[in-house]
Amino acid sequence: MEAAPPLQPGGTWDKIHQALLARATGPERSGVEWTVSVDSTINRAHQHATNMPWEKPAAKDGDSEQDRTRPRR
Repeated sequence: MEAAPPLQPGGTWDKIHQALLARATGPERSGVEWTVSVDSTINRAHQHATNMPWEKPAAKDGDSEQDRTRPRR
């Protein structure tokens, strides 16, 4: 599967925005209703969705492998 091309460098988002504004304020006045605003800067990937390798937690003094894998109560 091929990745989608980026939209920002070609000005695609600007063209979409201008078309929506023209439709909302132009002679047609179909009335584009702006009811949703999405800010993708706050979206975060789940820790398991990354490609980073998993590392075991560092052992503390007096800590054993068994202590780190034992369930907490």
